[in-house]
Amino acid sequence: MVAPVIPGRGSTDFRNMCESFDADKELELLKCGLKQTQDKVRLWSQEEIPFLVSNHKVRHDSNVKDINDEIQKYSNFLSKEQKEIDMVDKKMIELCNQLEQLKKELTQLSELSQELRLQTAKQDSSIENVKQEMEKVKTDILSSSERQHKIDYLHKANQCFGSRLGLEFKKTRGNRIQVIFTQVDERDPLKVFYFFLQIEGPGRKYVVSDTSPEIDVNDIVTELNQSNNLRKFMITIRNRFKSTLENK
Repeated sequence: MVAPVIPGRGSTDFRNMCESFDADKELELLKCGLKQTQDKVRLWSQEEIPFLVSNHKVRHDSNVKDINDEIQKYSNFLSKEQKEIDMVDKKMIELCNQLEQLKKELTQLSELSQELRLQTAKQDSSIENVKQEMEKVKTDILSSSERQHKIDYLHKANQCFGSRLGLEFKKTRGNRIQVIFTQVDERDPLKVFYFFLQIEGPGRKYVVSDTSPEIDVNDIVTELNQSNNLRKFMITIRNRFKSTLENK
């Protein structure tokens, strides 16, 4: 590498350069350049800087607005989330209360079920007792010998009193016997007077119903069940039917 040659003060080139240098001219050029620079700086400070500042402010305000909007959105989001959390908490409290109520009801139902089982056991026992009683009653009602005895007795009474008192027996529904009287009214011998006779209950009691015409028979039915004197009962009730004619 070759080092540059610096001309000495005594060299011809340096003298030529010093002779050609005009200090005033160079100073004037520097002043002109400085003024241009100052004018540019003044123009920049009066126009460019305010523009830049304004533009920066606009961007800054826009950024601030965007940030505030984001903050508001986030705040709204948080508020909404908080409301939903509150609703969930409220719902959870309600569900817990309902669960507690269901537990109480389940306990009550369990107690009621236990009570019902006890009652059912008692009722089953009672039903069994009732069945036994019903079987006993059924056996009594269907006792063939006694039942046949009563029926034979009524048939004999029909044969005995039929021609003399105009008496007739007819079996009807419900195991009732219709007892029919004629020859009661002398003015109308064929006029019908009747009542229904039935044998009921374990005690095989006579029951009289639906007399026509209507008469009071409670006392003579009581006497019939005590004495079992059917002949006397038939005569007495015929006389009571006949007494209804005397009152007319």
